[in-house]
Amino acid sequence: MDTIFHIFHHAQYTRDGAVLGNLLSPIPPTGDLSLLQRFYKDSNVFNVQSDITQYIKSPQTAVPKGERNAWIDIFVAYWKAIGEILRAESGNHRNDWAIKVYEAWKEVMNLVIRGYGGASGFQSWTLPVLYKTGKYLRVFAIKADEEQAAKVGNGAVKTENDGIGDDITSGAFEKNERLEDAARLNSISLSKNCLRAIQASATDMPPMSHFPKSHIVTFRYYVGVIHFLDEEYHKAEENLTAAYRMCHKDAKSNK
Repeated sequence: MDTIFHIFHHAQYTRDGAVLGNLLSPIPPTGDLSLLQRFYKDSNVFNVQSDITQYIKSPQTAVPKGERNAWIDIFVAYWKAIGEILRAESGNHRNDWAIKVYEAWKEVMNLVIRGYGGASGFQSWTLPVLYKTGKYLRVFAIKADEEQAAKVGNGAVKTENDGIGDDITSGAFEKNERLEDAARLNSISLSKNCLRAIQASATDMPPMSHFPKSHIVTFRYYVGVIHFLDEEYHKAEENLTAAYRMCHKDAKSNK
């Protein structure tokens, strides 16, 4: 675990969101292909909580006190998810590997989302973590859908999700991807979590008018759909009408 947490503490000290986001990945770096195997084998299900706690709360840590427990929970879930991925790669899950990996990674994503709540939530520079974990949750969810569909003999089964975040560094584009994922996975709870993550970072983001019009249209459309499903019809009409009026005249499929 030394390598993982050396990178983690360096990212915290330098406030490097990109490095932190890349660290919480299900894919090992090309320069160290055995990194995730070593990370998983360095602990076990009985000691992983205490092992990770020692790393996060070490005297040299730059992690703010209010964030430490959240990061401990995230890395414990990440350790479990890596275990599922390694078992899947070894063939031990047989026909249900995608669902098991998805469920484990969903817990990582939920804990990341939770980390941005409250007065001592994660700082805005860490937002690439939301994007990266959300990106891979989307991949695993699609694989789980395909696996489940193969079992029941149709392609209509959808896997529920509880949280996908957003990346401030790429602005509205990643917002829209996360909301599109929510719609694709047919989850109103996921959609609301997306919006809460966006609202949590609102003070650190430029006004919506600063983003490309195409991104604004997509965002307003999905926000309108979410409000409609939540029976908030006035807000739904406001956002859907705004999206409609901003559509390019030649974008007939959108209208």
